[in-house]
Amino acid sequence: MSKMPSKRGAIHSKGGKKEPAFARKATQHQDFIGQAAPERAEAEVRKQERVEQEHEQFVVEEMSKALSDVVEQTAPVLPLRRPTSFRDGVSMLKEFASPETLEKLRAKAEERLADLPPPVKKAVEMATRVTQVLTAPVSAGLRLIGAVLRTPAAMVRLIARRPRQT
Repeated sequence: MSKMPSKRGAIHSKGGKKEPAFARKATQHQDFIGQAAPERAEAEVRKQERVEQEHEQFVVEEMSKALSDVVEQTAPVLPLRRPTSFRDGVSMLKEFASPETLEKLRAKAEERLADLPPPVKKAVEMATRVTQVLTAPVSAGLRLIGAVLRTPAAMVRLIARRPRQT
């Protein structure tokens, strides 16, 4: 029958000599190095992912700050709100078409144009002139149609107000 290992030491396979306790329990150098390489690689990958994530978070925060600064600088000239009734909507349109509002819009547009390079300014001015030339006939035609339709509209109003005779 073979000898059973005792608590004090294991029996060596060759000739039954006992191995010292430290040799039995110690991690072998080749085993330790071989097992550590995948763990190191995995830790390096996690570290790289964490660094990339922190960098992305930093970039997002910086972009958010820059965007909020731009939004603060370009506050709207006209405070937009939702009309509560038809009359409120009409009054808003009249308010937006008022000379003061148009002047504010012109001032803001001129301020923005001042920041543009000269070739872009020239292109914007030419586009404005072309638009004015193309819309002038339309504007004149609409005025003419409005003047022509005023007379029949006034006649319809007079007929509608006239008491009926039976």
